[in-house]
Amino acid sequence: MALYSNRFSFVRPVAAMIVLAGCGSPSSVGKSDATVVTVAPATWSGVALDAIVVGSDVESAHQPAMSAIHLAKQPGTPFGSELSPLAIPYDAGVLYLAAPQGGGFSGGSLRFAGPDGDRVVDEGAASFAVAADGRIAVGRLTSKGSEIVVLDGLESRAEAWMSSEQVVVALAWSGDQLMMLETFGDSGAAPNLLSIASSGEARIVRSESGLLAVSPDGESLLVDSLDPKTGLNAAVVVDSKTFEQTGELRLSDSSSELTVGQSEWSNAGVVATVWIDGVQQVAMFKAEGDDFVMAQAVVLPKEVQFGLVQPTLVADSGEVWGWAWDNRVQPSADGTFSTPPYLLVDCSFTTSECAIKNVGSTSGQVSRVFNRSSHTVEE
Repeated sequence: MALYSNRFSFVRPVAAMIVLAGCGSPSSVGKSDATVVTVAPATWSGVALDAIVVGSDVESAHQPAMSAIHLAKQPGTPFGSELSPLAIPYDAGVLYLAAPQGGGFSGGSLRFAGPDGDRVVDEGAASFAVAADGRIAVGRLTSKGSEIVVLDGLESRAEAWMSSEQVVVALAWSGDQLMMLETFGDSGAAPNLLSIASSGEARIVRSESGLLAVSPDGESLLVDSLDPKTGLNAAVVVDSKTFEQTGELRLSDSSSELTVGQSEWSNAGVVATVWIDGVQQVAMFKAEGDDFVMAQAVVLPKEVQFGLVQPTLVADSGEVWGWAWDNRVQPSADGTFSTPPYLLVDCSFTTSECAIKNVGSTSGQVSRVFNRSSHTVEE
């Protein structure tokens, strides 16, 4: 099972929020088309989590300022990274991609929505990443391939960092290094994980690899890398500056086969969707020397398809939550759904049980509002 970073996301421990975004025109998405779900605190060990609808409005039960934000355009999924966040917190609002009418990404834009309104930050954006110091990297599609530009802030002029004949996607910041995914269209070739600092030359972090997570201090990367000897994918820890492997995610029992999916790296360790001998689970990995060794795991409910997406550890609760595709819900011949195809999933390492709840709309996408970049700014 070859899984790459367009199926992975680093989850920064920010306010726990869910975004439900419709794929149709803005007028077709709203309070009648999606349900605001507030999960009972008891289900989440006393931690009340918001669910936020992003159509024309953002709603939050516990953040009144966030509830005042109005989105002028329909948010779209970042190009080449369909499981990345639809929106990232920024200042007192959110940054999001507005997909152009008619689909595709040519002519899309990066927008900022805040208490004072909604406006364009960069035209032509197809992906973006926000650094801890507020810098914004934007991936644009061009007639010749793609380019990466960086803005110091919302009012700054874009500075060109690189251009490529391939499609390069802005993924996340690790300190002052921007991590990018180099893709090769329909060629079937696996993507490369790249890094660039300032307007220097892009370097290959790992070939045939994708980004799973960035460490909280930005000094290390968790990379999904193809092992040329075995032909299998392994989750390895890589120094963010030298790109040398310093460790790996592993089981205490080496006789079982481990595949790692979407992951979050926090000070507590790494929480990730995993497949152990083909059984999908959510697991907690703790640091042991240079490696992270699985300490706890919970088998995911049979209703969950493709594992837990955007998993996040609820601090000091022993609980992990995320969203997932509901394998009981199948699209009709025209690709539409008659029932929301998404589940909100809450798993407890204490009880080894998971609770599920249908959430979303029949025409929408689901995503947290979060930032996958490192938390700290280099001095």
